Amino acid sequence: MKELEKELLEGVEDKSCIILLSGGIDSATLLFILKQFNFEIHSLSFNYYRRNQKEIEASRYLSRLANVKSHIEVDLQFLKEISDLNDSFSRKILNGFNLPSFYIPARNGIFFYISVYFAESLGVSRIFTGHTKEDTLRLPDVNDAFINSINSSIKKGTIVGKIKGLKVVLPFKKFSKIDLLKYIIQYNVPLEYTWSCHSTSEKPCNECIGCKERKKILESIEFLRKK
Repeated sequence: MKELEKELLEGVEDKSCIILLSGGIDSATLLFILKQFNFEIHSLSFNYYRRNQKEIEASRYLSRLANVKSHIEVDLQFLKEISDLNDSFSRKILNGFNLPSFYIPARNGIFFYISVYFAESLGVSRIFTGHTKEDTLRLPDVNDAFINSINSSIKKGTIVGKIKGLKVVLPFKKFSKIDLLKYIIQYNVPLEYTWSCHSTSEKPCNECIGCKERKKILESIEFLRKK
């Protein structure tokens, strides 16, 4: 908890924030931790190409449950997963760099800078995202070097960066998804309202990495509660 508390509170000008809310377990867990720490929360979700409506609905409902100050949705239909881009260079990237099929080129950079726009207009001091250790290993746009460069540009290029120290923070970057179990239990995160499947179907496919990781987490929680 001390490590997490440090990530959340170190250098915070005030407890105002934007959270990038996907509707999945990781961001939902962070949402309810921020609520417990009495942050003034603005949730932000992105609707991109072929995004499952269930994720969008989950983000909306979780925001209502957490009583956020505002929930913002941004439509980005031009953003496509690399597996949906039918060009030779995208296929080369997908096959040559061991990226997951749900990888979206430059996605997090786009998300972060849109978040900065809203952060500056709202005057918040933090942008939080629920990326975990697994994400930092899978994706090229959530590693320390990338986040540090984003934060350097925020400090140099925005008023809110200069006066309130706005920056992007990944509180879970050193935590695996299983590490989140204690927080899920401690803060009564309503997992039943989250959505993890990467498919576009009405029901979970039970085959994608999101479904498999969700199953592992739910089984682990059930085991811990029975002990």
